[in-house]
Amino acid sequence: MAYGRRGRARAGEVSWTVISVAYGLGVIIAILMWASIHSGAGSAMGQAFQQVEESRAVEKGEVKGQAVEKVGGEAEAEAEAEAEAEAKAEAEAKAEGEGEGSALEKGEAQSRERTGSGADGTGGNSGAGGAGGAFVLDREGGEGRREALPSISVFLTKEGKVETVPLETYVEGVVAAEMPLMFRPAALEAQAVAARTYAIRRLWLGEHAGSDAKEADVTDTQEHQAYLSLTEMKRLKEDDREGWEKVRDAVAATKGRILVYEGEPIEALFFSTSNGYTENSEDVFSVRRPYLRSVESPWDQAISDRAKQTVEMELSEFYELLGVKTAPAAGGALSTDLIRVLERTAGRRVKTLLAGDKRLKGTEVRQLLGLRSASFEWKAERGMAVLTVYGYGHGVGMSQWGAEGMARAGDDASHILAHYYKGAKLASF
Repeated sequence: MAYGRRGRARAGEVSWTVISVAYGLGVIIAILMWASIHSGAGSAMGQAFQQVEESRAVEKGEVKGQAVEKVGGEAEAEAEAEAEAEAKAEAEAKAEGEGEGSALEKGEAQSRERTGSGADGTGGNSGAGGAGGAFVLDREGGEGRREALPSISVFLTKEGKVETVPLETYVEGVVAAEMPLMFRPAALEAQAVAARTYAIRRLWLGEHAGSDAKEADVTDTQEHQAYLSLTEMKRLKEDDREGWEKVRDAVAATKGRILVYEGEPIEALFFSTSNGYTENSEDVFSVRRPYLRSVESPWDQAISDRAKQTVEMELSEFYELLGVKTAPAAGGALSTDLIRVLERTAGRRVKTLLAGDKRLKGTEVRQLLGLRSASFEWKAERGMAVLTVYGYGHGVGMSQWGAEGMARAGDDASHILAHYYKGAKLASF
């Protein structure tokens, strides 16, 4: 009886153990299955989320890239526009500063209307050139292409042929022919600017020397500007190396510089020697140029050997040349009733002379009597007319010996040019 109870008790314990083990296994299996299922779902969801996020990121990246590209393009366009605006403003400022700046303010050479003098100090050119529009020197090449540096054709009177040279070479030839090479560098530089300006004005106006000169731009005479041909310049270089180098340096120092007035290249007249003053242009050439005004030029009288000249001729010849029919008796004095000065110019030259019953311009009297200038006085001595002549040339524009006097006094080319060409301004072409 007792054995049976214990057997039933052990059997019950075994049964509960099996049940417990089975339950535990079931729980473990259930847990593992749950974990497996949820783990897979989580992985799938994670992958799906990752794909969605990656897709969004790509989409955002593309949109952002497009935005960056657009902004970058706009910025580049704006930068280019700003750069162009700055370049334009800089060019305008430069043009205003160089093209319209006063030579005195800038300390630079100004171009002057010239009346040239030869290498011996006796040269000069003729004035009263035409007036033109705005200063634009654009000699058009084929298909509207501009020549960077213009050339100029020169009629060589002795050879009877035309020589075409670059502008700067032409200026070298003019400086070498028009001004004594022993002059100071500042005077030579002033001459170079004047010579270049004169040539540029002719090109700008389209002026030619005429059919006799084969339609060249200029001749090599004082009708325009004296000029040494290429052959003559080569000879000068061989014979006077120092003088040639002074010419070359003066032209190089002023390369491309001219004088303008109200945007137009001036008529840069020059002449050899003054009587102490220069002339207003209208008193000589009948054309008023606001930059060709009478100014003092005291330096000439002290240094130029052409500052004063004495000319003598028979009284009868004197009267005859002036067209006076009724002359005093032989050996008589000059009659102030027959010949007298009615008016003088601002430059102290004879403007109007009464000769018998005729009124003559001072420039006419100079030509009739063959005088160096229209600044003269006269008296009678022993049947002779004795004339004292002051200066050499027409007197308009820059005095070459005056320029040399200023250079010796320490003035540079800019001050020389500013003195003789009032109100003209420096420009580059």
